[in-house]
Amino acid sequence: MTVREINFTFGPKDVLEGLQEKYPKRNLVLFRSVTDRNRYMLFDYSGQENIFTAGLSYTLVRKIEFEENWDGFFEFRYLTLDNDEQKVFTAIMDKWEKKDRRPFGLNEVVVLRSENKNFEHVMINIWEDEADFLDWSNTQDNELKNFGHQGNKGALVTEYERIK
Repeated sequence: MTVREINFTFGPKDVLEGLQEKYPKRNLVLFRSVTDRNRYMLFDYSGQENIFTAGLSYTLVRKIEFEENWDGFFEFRYLTLDNDEQKVFTAIMDKWEKKDRRPFGLNEVVVLRSENKNFEHVMINIWEDEADFLDWSNTQDNELKNFGHQGNKGALVTEYERIK
């Protein structure tokens, strides 16, 4: 089955683990925030009907070398892109299709668009490790640094690690 929709929700670890147990045939992946060790996110990429009552739903727009093994360091980058910015963003993604044109250590990319707000995007970048992400994040070569989120100059970036 081709996944066209990805859903995720946030909550206490035990509640999210309970959902994993309740829906064992789903592709549910549990993440913990790197910066707030008490913040958890459950990710459903099964492509089936959304089971989260208070979650977020996104349409899969693009994936680059996405293996769905969920290994690495996870950067969730929330972007608000107007029509012109979407064209520039798409050009960057086109370039990143070739591994040697991508930031060092960036293995996989998934781009999602909000089902409710057409200009709201989430980019999931799966890095080899946190050091590669931090190196790129702090360089002039960071082509995404000029894209903002909901009127803010910069994107909202959150970092997660897979728990199970």
